[in-house]
Amino acid sequence: MQVGTRSWRNCAWKPALSSGHRRGRRHSGHGRGWPDLLHLRDGGPWGTGIEIDLAKVPQRAPDMTPYEILLSESQERMLIIVHKGREEEVKRIFDKWDLPWAEVGEVTGDGMMVVKNHGEVVASVPAAKLADEAPLYHREAREPAYLAQTRALQLDDIPVLADPGAALAKLLGWPTIASKNWVYRQYDHMVRAGTAINPGSDAAVIRVKADSYPPLSSDASQNGIPDKYLAMSVDCNGAHVYLDPYEGGKATVAEAARNLVCSGARPLGATDNLNFGNPHNPELFWQLKESVRGLAEACEAFGTPVTGGNVSLYNQNPAGAIDPTPTVGMVGLVEKRNTLPTNGLRMKETPSSCLAKRWMVTIRCSAWAARRCCKSSTASRRALRRRATWPRRARCTMRCLA
Repeated sequence: MQVGTRSWRNCAWKPALSSGHRRGRRHSGHGRGWPDLLHLRDGGPWGTGIEIDLAKVPQRAPDMTPYEILLSESQERMLIIVHKGREEEVKRIFDKWDLPWAEVGEVTGDGMMVVKNHGEVVASVPAAKLADEAPLYHREAREPAYLAQTRALQLDDIPVLADPGAALAKLLGWPTIASKNWVYRQYDHMVRAGTAINPGSDAAVIRVKADSYPPLSSDASQNGIPDKYLAMSVDCNGAHVYLDPYEGGKATVAEAARNLVCSGARPLGATDNLNFGNPHNPELFWQLKESVRGLAEACEAFGTPVTGGNVSLYNQNPAGAIDPTPTVGMVGLVEKRNTLPTNGLRMKETPSSCLAKRWMVTIRCSAWAARRCCKSSTASRRALRRRATWPRRARCTMRCLA
């Protein structure tokens, strides 16, 4: 697997944005050759088909098969559709930035996706059948049997604390609660001096400088444009989703939106990273199905379109599958710099409050409940955590934010 180079991506983005000669552009990352071609030709005014020759695609290893090239992983790779007759102008731009390039094919009007290798046709498929008309894949879905047991557990079943101080010390060592400074210190989060809120707050906030924007019209350039601030958060509670995939999916989106709102931002859009077990197992596929349903409903409620994402299935070992983990990343816009709050107190007499109306129901799947129920081994922690219950609260959360 190649290591991504962000500076190369920036060099590739800027020419693509500044040239004005492109009709379409896609970032081709993990196994994206074939889908990118379809996305670029899909619905475009330039036609409905495309033809490429894989022998012209730059390759690091010799004698790669067409199958390997189409599914290869290559970081920071761009695929661009250029206006016919303007190819030489675009090539000069890439030469200026010392970026390797290759002219690999052309757009056609026959509605076919034709893939060649040294001029020999190795694939010819109707593009619409892959991009728009692919059949849906239906699998058996069944509610897991463990849910009946988890729903029966009550707070009274959790033993009373004998030593709250010792319990707090253990709780602070929980991976999702403990300090993440060991991660922050491994990279420079002050690159280009664009970090407005340092790591550790509800959301990361960065300043998008004016020189990061694409070229502006002459009028806009004269008037100038203010800096923008973007807030970003990545969230998921796998235990919640395990106990109620539908509500857990909604709560994941709500948590990401809350972190942005609490950082002074208005949510704009989201991306997801769906991590699940074997979808051939009806109970695990039910987790995936219900989680996605919850994510979709919450994103619609918040008005945050999902602009992209990643799916990782078959995550398991002989002990079983991972907890369903539909991670959501969300981006929001901060209109004014002086509205940026942090999770620290800025004045000596800053008033504080606690929203504790639903504490009894939210504590049941908390880190404290999982820590209190377990005694020693990782296996027992996993089993006992699953015995906790988490009521349905995502709907209430969204009403509060609205």
